[in-house]
Amino acid sequence: MSEKSDLQRRIGECNAEIEQIKKDIRDMESESREFSGYSITLQGQETSVRNYDISHGQTWNRDLCDGAIEDRSYVGDGIHDVVDACETTIKELSACIDKANQMIKDLQAEIGRCNARIRAIEEEEERERERQRKRNR
Repeated sequence: MSEKSDLQRRIGECNAEIEQIKKDIRDMESESREFSGYSITLQGQETSVRNYDISHGQTWNRDLCDGAIEDRSYVGDGIHDVVDACETTIKELSACIDKANQMIKDLQAEIGRCNARIRAIEEEEERERERQRKRNR
């Protein structure tokens, strides 16, 4: 194959890779929105759990209430851990999206270099045709 057709093939590969990366970015953005929704919902649940009134009005309820207070704290801590995990996942997805966008920029730069080389080849071919025409006159 000629250099020009190799460059055109590479441009096609880069464009296909860019489209795949864009699809992956859309998927990651969707996942990030989903995790953000989970985080907001869980934060509301954590607040509800931690603020739930478990006061004891009678002496015989005291033991039950003390156990419930411990359970409430345990559940609240568990929800908080899940919220932290959601937020970590969102940050990691954001970092992946940033890297994917950089990959797109790099591929676009490569396409630009390939197109510039193709133009240079075409200009050289045109100069060669012009020299041939002058010789044939």
